[in-house]
Amino acid sequence: MDPGYVDLWVNVEKKSVDILNKKGGDSSSVFTGGAPLESDVDGQLLINLSFTHAVKIHSFCFHAPEENGPKSIRLFVNTQVDFDGASQNPSAQDLVLTKENLSGTPVLTKFVKFQSVNTLTIFVVSNIGGTDCTRIDSIKIFGAPKDSFNMSELKKVEGHAH
Repeated sequence: MDPGYVDLWVNVEKKSVDILNKKGGDSSSVFTGGAPLESDVDGQLLINLSFTHAVKIHSFCFHAPEENGPKSIRLFVNTQVDFDGASQNPSAQDLVLTKENLSGTPVLTKFVKFQSVNTLTIFVVSNIGGTDCTRIDSIKIFGAPKDSFNMSELKKVEGHAH
């Protein structure tokens, strides 16, 4: 992992985290090493995140059991989708996870498509075991804040000759 990349959870607008088809209460702790995230009715999950400012996403790290960890994932950038849209619309990237990926081996993004991310939707299509319950113990998103220059932060320097 490039030392310039950090866990982007600090850049997520916590109140914006929305996880559909989850079992139980607060599942956003899957991003902080807390309680695992499990699907409820079937193996699909739809995870929506908004960032406090644009970020560049380099990679994801997943920890999940081999028997029902996520297998097929679709990533959507800067667009809101529901389950139908996530199944039918073009994604920024589709991932197929291996057992190695479920033990924390980083999954790289197509970096050029993840340069200015304000919102991210992670659609878990299916799990490795093909069961009705997908379980994710932790998700880490690595990248960097997008460098931005805010003109409103400029201050006039008094007495400075040009």
